[in-house]
Amino acid sequence: MNFVSPWSGWAAAEDGTILHYRDTTNLAPGPFSRLVPVDNDTAVVGANTGDSVRFAWTASIDSDGDPVTYVLQIDSLHLPNQHVFVTSDTIFYVHIPVPVFRLDDIIPVYWRIAATDGQDTTDASNGTGHFYLDDQYQGVHDLPGAVPRDSL
Repeated sequence: MNFVSPWSGWAAAEDGTILHYRDTTNLAPGPFSRLVPVDNDTAVVGANTGDSVRFAWTASIDSDGDPVTYVLQIDSLHLPNQHVFVTSDTIFYVHIPVPVFRLDDIIPVYWRIAATDGQDTTDASNGTGHFYLDDQYQGVHDLPGAVPRDSL
């Protein structure tokens, strides 16, 4: 044996004959899609609905058999910072802290999800999502004598 390459996975004899070859090329995780929140929908959080938003997407399959994890990014111009979460599940609940501006604010939120096998990354086939967050009790119901927005 004249040459061995641990990086490419092949070995060659002195006459150039390939003695061993192993394909070490990684394949990115397969395609997948965002499911919920649905684009342009309104996610309502409050005393009657809970304080978390449900995010869901279809599973990405890695043809190499590598485990797939997902990176969920949530952002809005009205939130104090971007939120990033890593999970191996296809459903994830997130509490999004909403600052109080006015009682009637509905906040636009953007979200994207990417699948990774630790080497390569695939974004959801339907791109970045957009929904609205309606926080029906943020700070208001804690005030003495506060009137629920629904009764105004």
